[in-house]
Amino acid sequence: MIDITKQRLREQKLRRNERRFREIARAIHELVYSWNRETGAVVWYGDIDKCLGYGPGEAPKSMEAVMARVHPDDQSRVNTAIAQHREEGKPFAVEYRMKCKDGTYRLADTAKR
Repeated sequence: MIDITKQRLREQKLRRNERRFREIARAIHELVYSWNRETGAVVWYGDIDKCLGYGPGEAPKSMEAVMARVHPDDQSRVNTAIAQHREEGKPFAVEYRMKCKDGTYRLADTAKR
């Protein structure tokens, strides 16, 4: 037999912390995302759909979809910042515009560590 009490407690604490983080992101009206580089999946903390004028669950959530919504004039700068983050470990902190559902652009101020 294996005692998994400690493992269960860690899992409960992790779920509780994630719930709290989501609640905080929603309460301060900020958008934070986590990007899985292997799969390209993006998990948003905060209501990205609402901020960009989409219905619940309507906006695609992959990094490819995120980059497709970045203003063309900002894409080079964003790609450079991502490359520096991945290759050199530099913090990803850049302002850029994202396209809303109605075709307008909204400023996104991102700080990813």
